[in-house]
Amino acid sequence: MNSRLNNLKEIIEDRGLRQECIAKRVGVDPSVMSLWVNNKRQPNGIHLVKLAKVINCKAEDIYD
Repeated sequence: MNSRLNNLKEIIEDRGLRQECIAKRVGVDPSVMSLWVNNKRQPNGIHLVKLAKVINCKAEDIYD
């Protein structure tokens, strides 16, 4: 497991967003989004920027 933890789950829950909708807007499969949310994988730079835009935060806010 990657030692770099993210705050995606908390951010998504706080904003009342659905992982499936975010995944579609970012351009990834929902299973990939699930891996990110559960800290099993981390988004690459391009996906991180898209993800931050979709959930309306800074990319830095996603990581501890």
